[in-house]
This record gives sequence, C-alpha cells and structure tokens, in this order.
Amino acid sequence: MLAALDPVSGVTVWDASTRQPTQQIPVPSGATSGLAFGPDRRTLAVGTQDGLITLFDLATGRQAGPPLGEPGPPVDWFAFSPDGATLNAGNAAGTVTQWDVAARRQRGSLLDVGADVSGGIVTVDGRLVTLGSRTAAVWRLGRVGPALGRLVASFSGGEAGVFLSRDGSLAWIDSHNSDYSLLFDMRRGRVRATHRDTGLTGVGFVAWSPDATTVAIGLGDGRVRLVDPITGETLGMFAGNHGPVNVLAFSPDGRSLAVGTDDGTVLLWDPATHRPLGAPFQREGPVYGVTYSPDGKTLAVSGRDGTLVVYDLATHRPLHTVDAHPEALIRSAFSPDGKTLAVAASQGTILIDTATGRRVGEPLAGHHFQVWDVDFSRYGATLATSSLDGTVILYDLASHQQIGDPLDPGYGTPWASTLTPDGHTLATGYIQGQVVIWDIDPDSWQRRACAESGRNLTRDEWRQYLGARPYGTTCPQWPPGT
Repeated sequence: MLAALDPVSGVTVWDASTRQPTQQIPVPSGATSGLAFGPDRRTLAVGTQDGLITLFDLATGRQAGPPLGEPGPPVDWFAFSPDGATLNAGNAAGTVTQWDVAARRQRGSLLDVGADVSGGIVTVDGRLVTLGSRTAAVWRLGRVGPALGRLVASFSGGEAGVFLSRDGSLAWIDSHNSDYSLLFDMRRGRVRATHRDTGLTGVGFVAWSPDATTVAIGLGDGRVRLVDPITGETLGMFAGNHGPVNVLAFSPDGRSLAVGTDDGTVLLWDPATHRPLGAPFQREGPVYGVTYSPDGKTLAVSGRDGTLVVYDLATHRPLHTVDAHPEALIRSAFSPDGKTLAVAASQGTILIDTATGRRVGEPLAGHHFQVWDVDFSRYGATLATSSLDGTVILYDLASHQQIGDPLDPGYGTPWASTLTPDGHTLATGYIQGQVVIWDIDPDSWQRRACAESGRNLTRDEWRQYLGARPYGTTCPQWPPGT
C-alpha cells in the first residue's frame, strides 16, 4: 500500500501490487504537508499546512475524530511507535509533539530537535531517530530533561560546544550557527559575559590556555583567532593552516598550540609570536584529535583513517602507531599521569599503554554507536565518554567498569563533554544545540536521594536490596527504619 500526497486535492491511496489507486481521501482542513501509515496499515495520519493532524480510518476512508493539535507551523513528518499507540509529529519549526493516539491528547513535553530535521522513525526499543541534511540523532522518548543535569544554554539550528578552563571555573559555550559565544561561571552557575561575532564557524574548535587568559578559536578558513575570554577582544590571529580547523590543543606550559585541520595537517604555533614552530605533521585524511601528554613531550594525533600516532616533539618522529582501521578515531585524551591514552573509536573507547603503544584490554563496553569524545578528570580516576547513541558514560579507570547508568537527558546526541578537575561536574554540549551541566558527585546523589525520600530504608527493604549486609542508615538525618 502506498499513499501519494497532493498539496491541494488531498491523498490518493494505491495498491502497490496492482499499481492502481484504491482510495481518494480529501483533506478538509487545508493543504497537505506530510503523511504516514500506522503500523497496522488501518490508520493514515495526514498533516496540513495549518499545523493540524488528521487521522483517517482506511477501512471507511473517513476522518477518525477531530484533528489533533492547534493551528501552528506545518506538520512535515510523522513517526508512529511500533505498537501504533504513539504518534510523533515534527513541524517546520523543529518541534516534535508526541500524541496518544487512543486518548487523542499530547504526551509529555515538546521535543526540540532543530529545524534541519526532515524525518524520523521510532525503533523497536522506543528511540526516536531523526534525520536531517547534516546529522542523524537518537532520542530517548519520554525523557525530556536530565534528572541530575541543568540546562544552561540552548542554541537553535546548530551544534553546541562547551569547553572548560583548566581549573574548571569557567566554560566557553558556543554554537556552530550562532553569532555569539557565552562565558559561563561554573562556580556561580551563571553567564558572566556574552561575546558577539567571535568568528567561530564550527564546534570542537576551541581551546583554553593553561592560565585561562586566552581562548583559541578555530575557523573554517584555516585561521585561528586568539580571544580574551573576559572582554572578547581579539588578541591575535594565526593564518597559514591548510583547510578548516577541526581541533585545537594548548601544550601544558602554554607555549605551543597544536592545530589539526581537515586536510590531514597538524601545525604547531607559538601563541606569543604568532609564528609556526617547525614543520607540520602530515597524515592521510582529516585530523580529528590532537592532545599533548601531561609532560608536554609527546603529541597524539588521530583521524578518520583509523590510525593514531604518538609523536616525540623533540625529534618530530613517531614513537607509536596504533592502527584501528577501518574504525574512525575521533578525539583522544591522556590520563593525568600520562600512562594511559583513551581514544574515541567506532567500536568503543580504546585504551593504550603509552609506554608500549599497545592496547590495554578490549574497548570499553557500553555505547552502541561511534564514540565521539573522551575526557579524564584531573586526578585520573574517572573517564567520561560521549557517543552518537545519545549517551555519556562514566568509567572507573582502575576497574574499567561503568559508574552508574549512562547519562541520557533525552536531548539527542552529545558533541563534546568535559570533566571538572575534581570529577564532580560534567559539562556536555549537544548536536541539537543544548548545553547541560551535570552533577555527577555520588555524595550529592546521596544527599538528594535522602532529601527526596525523607527516611532510611526499612529493615525489610534493606534485606530485599542488600541481602545479608549488616543494616545501616544511609541518611544520617533520619532515624533508622523499622
């Protein structure tokens, strides 16, 4: 069965086997804009230019009840849940509304997926996959806000990036398509300054100097702008990189800035003189990751071709090469002690022993799609990984085990995540334009759980969940349970 939409006359239903029309369904509420069959093939959802949604019973060809919704932007696409109980409707403004088909009422809050989205499907496990001209994103339906996170910025129509200063006190926040950037005070939880026209043409292209006096911003034309994060004043400009800038990294002493570009070049710059330091490193394919070791003696470079090379900066010669072909290797990060290198890869996060250049065990499990970003806490106990599956996972580096459940606020796809030095806070930017600050301190979780519960576990609950472990009070402000 096929359905052909005429923006004026309505919908024609065709028998796919005979290639003959079987029904002509007029749409009384206005010119049509989108349609979809229900999974039982008995229901047809039709969107109209006035923003309304009409459900038709294909057995009778008649309208099934009054239209859903209120007048607004045109409904462009639909995605039924596999059981047909929920209809997800996306409009031209980038908003998705979830409808209970039987009750004919809205479910939950609106979901902002961005105006670039042109269609979507719902998977068997209840995820919404949206498709746009530049991105695909996975959404967890029914969860529209983080339980442990705070939304601090939301940009329309572009990826959001959030980058923490070395001490974790400041965050630079921007978006791919926005003409302004935010300086966010992490300790006070508020925006400290707004800077216009900083020139950013892509996200993932920002780096803080170690002393937090300079922010380096990569541009699509290959230049790098140095900016005063407080005033937004331009402090200098590097010109001479080849191709759009994909990634930046300051050395630990702040005396050099590594710039990786789309044409496979990595060039080191002197931030003080604005001149290049030596010959460039050259590799095949775009460079997605550059990171200095904590002692500043080596540089790890990774890219789309599936190889990671660790260079000796004194000689510019490779020390180790890790071949993960055909996986794409994105960003990488050294542990604070310099003994481990974490690399974001297609099949998970790869850990590398920097002394030998060999992999440490199997890739970390947990993500279902490409891992995009990795970051260690300053003390090295925690590793945060971001994936195109829509989640951020925290790992205990010593045991290689996950810490709690994946962080999944339901916004879409995380673009980059950064941990504060103490490992208690995580800042995440999403491809759909949001920036979320996560509270990941277990002590904070316990305090919140105690405040919400208002009591300790009873002894029966303790035995049910904790077995033979001796009974104890997890909330010291409340008396023991009976």
